[in-house]
Amino acid sequence: MVKIQDRLAMLAREKTVNPSELISAVELHASIGNQPDPSTVRRLVEKAPLTPAQLEGLASSLEAAYAGMPDVNRPKAYGELVKYLRERAETIKEVAF
Repeated sequence: MVKIQDRLAMLAREKTVNPSELISAVELHASIGNQPDPSTVRRLVEKAPLTPAQLEGLASSLEAAYAGMPDVNRPKAYGELVKYLRERAETIKEVAF
C-alpha cells in the first residue's frame, strides 16, 4: 500500500500528471487533515492539463486542508498557491473565450 505522502511524490516524478490523480491525492490529504506541500502541488499543477473547474476545486480542497491550522503556522506558500490556482483558472477561462 502506498503512503499518502508518497502519492504526491510519485506524481512529481512523472513527466505528465493525470488531473484526476492529482485531485484525488490532494483531496485525500485534505480528508485526513494532512497539509500537502504547496511547492509540490504547484509543480504538479504545472504538469497537469487542468480545467478551470478542476483548478477551483483544487484550491477549495487546499483551503479545506489548511482550514484548521492557525494563521501563524500556515505556510506563506499556501496562500500564494491558492491565489495561483484561482488566477490560472481565470487565465484559462479568458483564453478560451
